[in-house]
Amino acid sequence: MIGIGTTAIYYKLVKAQVVFLVKPVRVEKELEFTLLSGGTKADAEEMILPGIEISSEVSEKKTADVKGKKTVGEKATGEIVIYNGSDKTKTFSPKTVIFTADGLRFVLFSDVSVPAKTVDMSAKPPTEKWGETKTRVEAVDIGTQYNIGANSVLKLESLPASGSSVLIGNNSAFSGGSSREISAVSKEDRNSLQKSLSAELGVKAEAEIKDKILTGFILPGSFGLKSKTDQFNFEIGDEADQLSLEEKAVFAAVYFKEEDLVILTEKTFESLVPEGFDKKFINETKEVVLLDKKKNLFKAKINRGYYPKIDSQEISRKLAAKPISKTKNIIEGQHFIEGYEVTITPKIFSLLKFFP
Repeated sequence: MIGIGTTAIYYKLVKAQVVFLVKPVRVEKELEFTLLSGGTKADAEEMILPGIEISSEVSEKKTADVKGKKTVGEKATGEIVIYNGSDKTKTFSPKTVIFTADGLRFVLFSDVSVPAKTVDMSAKPPTEKWGETKTRVEAVDIGTQYNIGANSVLKLESLPASGSSVLIGNNSAFSGGSSREISAVSKEDRNSLQKSLSAELGVKAEAEIKDKILTGFILPGSFGLKSKTDQFNFEIGDEADQLSLEEKAVFAAVYFKEEDLVILTEKTFESLVPEGFDKKFINETKEVVLLDKKKNLFKAKINRGYYPKIDSQEISRKLAAKPISKTKNIIEGQHFIEGYEVTITPKIFSLLKFFP
């Protein structure tokens, strides 16, 4: 009676857990599909997925040191005298150019009329007096080199045929010419800052878009800038040590939903799963590449893992009340089982070496 009671307690209270080590099978398949912008549902027959555009508006302000340089300053001015040795009055229009022997160029401020020469008949012998007019000129460029000295050699840039009848002199030195180099915004400064900020905004927008897509897949090459507005605090050529840019940009990408791709793949993978394995996959990896941008043609490389089917009730029935040492022989026909581990609870009963 004691032996029977102990056996009854053993089979009633003791439990055995058998953990099997199984190796999943990997199934890989490449599928080509077309993305239809504005589509509403997946078409497994035509292998079409609806493409959904998603966007993100981002803004940021960025400041950078100005590297551009610019020479600024004042133009030299001075007074000249134009002498006319002809019998007719000479008229010169504004911007008439005169130059020095060194090639420094100046222009007249305004219209200038120089009277003809006169003859003093009372003098013995009679003497000629050239007509003369004083006027002001300005250098064509900035710089101290235009501050020429008095009595410099000056000529008209384009002399008429009777050019020798016109002489130009300056009784006093020219003054006011100056130049200095300053930091000034260049085109390169603006382009560099714009490129840097746009790249930062792109990274920020891409991260935001990925956060919005919980169960989708962004198509390679679809992310890009849709629109933007830039506002610099200085124009090209402005004197400045630092340049700031405030940019607002809209980036967008095209994605498809995870469940839509499943519609295209389920029937294909069902026929590829080996006999004896569960049709429900345990894990999956996807790689999507663009084949033809004009046709919106893509290729998806999908790899899935599948566990073998295990009839736990049938295995439990075969192991019940059998010696633990016979476990390997009992499950020998299960080719997908690569190992096992037996745990008896309460642990003290494991000494009996029998399954409950």
